[in-house]
Amino acid sequence: MPELFPVQSPAVAELGKQAAALNAAAVPTELKVAVQFQKTYLKILATKETKGSHGQPAEPDWVNELRAFVAVDRENDPVVHGVAEVARAWLARVEMRSIDAALRQYYRRNVRFPEQFSAVEASLAEGLRRDPWGEAWSYEPRAPEGLAKIAGQRYRIGPARFPDLGTLDEAAGGKRPAPPAWKIAPRNIGGKRTLEFRLDGSFVTVEAGGVAGPSTRLLYIGDGWALMAGRDQLFAVTF
Repeated sequence: MPELFPVQSPAVAELGKQAAALNAAAVPTELKVAVQFQKTYLKILATKETKGSHGQPAEPDWVNELRAFVAVDRENDPVVHGVAEVARAWLARVEMRSIDAALRQYYRRNVRFPEQFSAVEASLAEGLRRDPWGEAWSYEPRAPEGLAKIAGQRYRIGPARFPDLGTLDEAAGGKRPAPPAWKIAPRNIGGKRTLEFRLDGSFVTVEAGGVAGPSTRLLYIGDGWALMAGRDQLFAVTF
């Protein structure tokens, strides 16, 4: 089971093999939504940008799959909730690409990006005015690197909880960072299965649904392995 959720994203040439492994896997009922998400994740990694009827990037066909994961979010189900949170990060990237078009239209009229995000909100579809968590977008105009006096020629936007999330193209084409080098040990506390994560002299003990580190959540404890959720991927660890 851990091999279905590799820590590092598979190379594009390996995506087909990984998808076949997911299709063939017999998984516990509580992990089926995680396997479904992993199939969507492979589609994201294989995406090549296409243009819509107005020359803007077309919405990939997997976006509705992400929305479906968010729509069934249940905070009392660690796997379903963890998948929904990761799906929101990818949805944010898709929405940021649409917002970029509005910001660039503003730039063409004003030869600079706006001081405040509110300057383009009225031109956005209502669903784009807040991030996928329902919070205000984190927006900041910037100067080109090394040219601090030339303000408003660049910008940064991201969801409130991940302001530096990065673009869809950057994320789909890059490797995910490896998780911390935890020392992990199973524990039983009050009759509940938990895992102890140790790193650099500190430790935290969490049950499924708990937070093991910054932007890292424990979703499921199996026999000798666990399913984790980072900011924008699911991955397995062994112990």
